Amino acid sequence: MVAFSAAQASAASPVNWEAPAVIDRAPPFHSLESITGVSCASESLCVGVDGVGDVVTSTNPTGGQSAWTVTNVDGVGYLKGVSCAPSGLCAGYDIDGNVATSTDPTGGTGAWTVAKIDPYVAGESSDNSDLQGMSCPSASLCVAVDSSGNVLSTTDPTAGASTWTKTKIDGTEVMRGVSCPSSSFCVVTAGDKSVFTTTDPTGGAGAWTETQPDITHGLGKVSCASELLCVAIGDEGNVVITTDPTGGAHAWSETLVGEEFDGIESVSCTTGLCVAGDDFGNVFLSTDPTGGAGAWTKTHVDGAHTMYGVSCASTTLCVTAGGEGTIAASANPTGGPSAWSVADLEVGTSSFGDISCTPGSLCVAVDDAGNVVSTTDPTGGSSAWSEAHVDSNGGLWRVSCGSPTLCVATDSNGDVVASSDPTGSSSHWSVASVDSAHYLRGISCAPEGLCVAVDEAGNVVTSTDPTGGAGAWTLAHVDSQGLSAISCPSNGLCVAVDGENVLTSTDPTGGAGAWTLTHVGAAYGVSCPSISFCVTVAGEGTVTTSTDPTGGESAWSATHVKGLLSLREVSCASESLCVATPDKLSFYSRNILASTDPAGGAPAWTEENLYGETPYEQTSGIEPDEIIVDYGLAGVSCAAEGVCVAADINSHEITGTLTPPKPEPPVIDSESVSNLTEHDATLQAQITPGAHGAYYQFQVVSEPGEYRSEIVCPLRDELKATDGCQGPEVKGATVSYMPGGSTAQSVSLDLTNIGMTLQPGTTYHYRVLVATKIQTEDTTQWETPPTYGADQTFTTQEEPRTTSQGALTGSETFSGGSGNFSPLPPIVVKPKTPAQIKAAKLAKALKACKKDRSKRKRAPCEKQARKKYGASVHRG
Repeated sequence: MVAFSAAQASAASPVNWEAPAVIDRAPPFHSLESITGVSCASESLCVGVDGVGDVVTSTNPTGGQSAWTVTNVDGVGYLKGVSCAPSGLCAGYDIDGNVATSTDPTGGTGAWTVAKIDPYVAGESSDNSDLQGMSCPSASLCVAVDSSGNVLSTTDPTAGASTWTKTKIDGTEVMRGVSCPSSSFCVVTAGDKSVFTTTDPTGGAGAWTETQPDITHGLGKVSCASELLCVAIGDEGNVVITTDPTGGAHAWSETLVGEEFDGIESVSCTTGLCVAGDDFGNVFLSTDPTGGAGAWTKTHVDGAHTMYGVSCASTTLCVTAGGEGTIAASANPTGGPSAWSVADLEVGTSSFGDISCTPGSLCVAVDDAGNVVSTTDPTGGSSAWSEAHVDSNGGLWRVSCGSPTLCVATDSNGDVVASSDPTGSSSHWSVASVDSAHYLRGISCAPEGLCVAVDEAGNVVTSTDPTGGAGAWTLAHVDSQGLSAISCPSNGLCVAVDGENVLTSTDPTGGAGAWTLTHVGAAYGVSCPSISFCVTVAGEGTVTTSTDPTGGESAWSATHVKGLLSLREVSCASESLCVATPDKLSFYSRNILASTDPAGGAPAWTEENLYGETPYEQTSGIEPDEIIVDYGLAGVSCAAEGVCVAADINSHEITGTLTPPKPEPPVIDSESVSNLTEHDATLQAQITPGAHGAYYQFQVVSEPGEYRSEIVCPLRDELKATDGCQGPEVKGATVSYMPGGSTAQSVSLDLTNIGMTLQPGTTYHYRVLVATKIQTEDTTQWETPPTYGADQTFTTQEEPRTTSQGALTGSETFSGGSGNFSPLPPIVVKPKTPAQIKAAKLAKALKACKKDRSKRKRAPCEKQARKKYGASVHRG
């Protein structure tokens, strides 16, 4: 029976994850995206947005598809709309409270900055940060509204989130739209039938006045050509119009311009023209909007696509934003259908299904449009990835790269798509049908060249020549249940899972009889970095490990690491690095689990959200199934170099690198002093520096309160150019380095050698400070705080003193005269100058030359000493 243990996971993640980066935005797409909004600052600048974070721009809006450029803006999700001021400032907004702004909208990704101005608030509705509208009448004012009755405003739109002010003007209603024809007048539509107006958009809640027009149908978006004309759309083919927005309920009138129950989605008014768009590719136009239903004409311009947005820069340019990536534009909007041209911008999405990375930095991801996206530099950002369309038969769902020269993917039609040049073009990939009756759920390729795929019917499909075409693959039925995943660390071991069991084989190509089934309780994903270590994951946060995969049920041990996580995928680079992901459509699919000790139980696994979000808590009142999942993780792969790459269902890759373990701090084993004289001492210590090496510094003071709390550096003019010491500077300081090691090393410092002269018969305090070296190329840096040695003391020898009877020996008692003997006052220890130090060393060396040497031998000794230390001392 499999044993279980349960505990809470710890908080510190062993993997450092970068921000998500879009790498899969080239056609063909699995599904086309709608252009959800458009705004024209002038006849020579229009900007649209879509549901996957793209902005589409043109300086020639009627110029067709080639006149539009698609740019993805990092950090935003589903963009709902955009507003551009005449100055060229543009601000797009999304459903997560983010605003993307630019004063150079055509300048590419780098020209846009993202700020979260309306973060999620726990305890409110699940979409309380959903921005509903934006209006920027100038570069110095933008006003937005959200789904929780708030108005958000700023007078500096590009300066970040802190410049935005949030004001609740309606406690119960959802804001529907906002239009500011000038910086001193704004209109907001809210709820079913409410209108709010202000002449001071940044003036707080008290500056807004509410009106409830006497109308039958609800209100949606609004557009004001000026303070004398506003048109709001209704929800039943109607528009609500006023020439006096602040005139009260009766100043607004309702006009049915389309068929009843037609859904009008958007409206734009400029001086002399109003245009509304509906759900069926029609626009309704009027040069006299207050003239009743007869003053509006209907023109069909864009197939059956919904007109999510419309913007008229003038009476001679209107542009609509449509479904499936279409833009319709006209320089003569009232000229009938033939005056409008439609451009298909080919904006869309493809969802990643899986990713595989090998030692040597190759990573390959596959998507549901039949594309592979590859790189040999996974930490190089979006530009390091290239895309190739390799399969037109179906979406690719799984991929395995056994080596840099072999990758095999599987699709939904029982095909394998293989390449010996994974980063090459489409022509370097071949498609072979190997299991046409079933969906291939998983595949694994060993480094030696064996590949094994598993399907939903309990079959394994094996090949030792994966690029050899359909004939090189063999099918064997091994399980009565559908298999979900497989891992083959070598040609001599494969481990598959079916949800409840593991199936193992030491002869994967040996047919059904070569496979053994073992019940482990729950197993949806599996990864074996070696033949002696395997990890499976399953629902309810279960991780099961084995160091003997073929050893039967008792060889597997399960741990509940996170009760709410329905784990589906796992990738292990080694026995000391595994990463697991939840079901990609689950509430927790933006989170990831990681461990450097996968078999270490629940505390060894950590959970992290890869999108920088604060996790929704159950106490917020929001159930998991109420949260829209649009960034679920599809798969993750970890290579031996400690690099992990995750791929999500919205075209992002997220790269993580193993966080180096924090080194053990150095240990001070002992401190001592030797060679005590009247004026000198040698300080000693035994230090175990640790693997990275350490810097140390002795401190000598008169009182313990004088110790510095950190290692200090010499003055700059005392440093060599290459020393690069990083820290406070103190004259005469010395910092010494000791190489790494796990055993104690002896270090010492003769105080005379650093220019310090001690006073006779004086007690001093000393200690040593040690700090782990920071790995740098050309600077002296260390981890803080340092390790402190214990406070120690020593007392210098007394200087001999002479009396009338001779010298005091130190054992005699001073007597005679009256009063008490007063010792010499303490003398401050002053460092010697470099010249004094050199002279002292020369004198000491010359003295040594005279000792036990003949005059003939003494001369060469003195000559060598003077050469080494200089000739400043008089010859004796």
